[in-house]
Amino acid sequence: MLDYGKKLKLLRESKGLSQEELSDKLSVTKTTIGNYENGRRALTLEKLAEILEALNSSFNEFFSLKELCTEDIKIPIVSKVSAGTGLLVEENIVDYLPIPKELSNKCDFATFVEGNSMFPDVKNGDIALVKMDCEIESGNIVIFSLNGNSYIKKYHYNPFSNKITFISSNKEYENISVMEGDELKVIGRVIGTLNYSL
Repeated sequence: MLDYGKKLKLLRESKGLSQEELSDKLSVTKTTIGNYENGRRALTLEKLAEILEALNSSFNEFFSLKELCTEDIKIPIVSKVSAGTGLLVEENIVDYLPIPKELSNKCDFATFVEGNSMFPDVKNGDIALVKMDCEIESGNIVIFSLNGNSYIKKYHYNPFSNKITFISSNKEYENISVMEGDELKVIGRVIGTLNYSL
């Protein structure tokens, strides 16, 4: 069975790069790359995304290497969620994303993001990792449905006015205030993003 480190080494070598060459691309030390490959340093999903981007690779290529790690699980990828004007949520699953088993209780599904309303926090084309049925606090980035359209924005609750406002990180986009009579459903909290294509 190939673990993450061994798969990373195999992929790096298949791309014809030395540890030093990869470390230069990532602006880290050669020792750091060595620690990732021999398992002395844990690989987060975000760091793995950075490394694969530097290798001009993808999750599909990484996880298609022989002897997939049995500790990996797959979460569904649902269709794109708008970060601009709004897009109806599609229930259909378009693909599956392999993630480490230790993240299985932290995110329920992934979805693509369209638009720049959350830039620089969330970028157009990002893959958002979403946890459903969890506690939401002011400042959390969430995916929500409002009157049939879905959005990704920062949640803000004013306890004095009892009003909910969804904030755009990009000041060129308007915030969304929930009005009386609106149909609101907070789908989940964004626990992280991947900023490259599968």
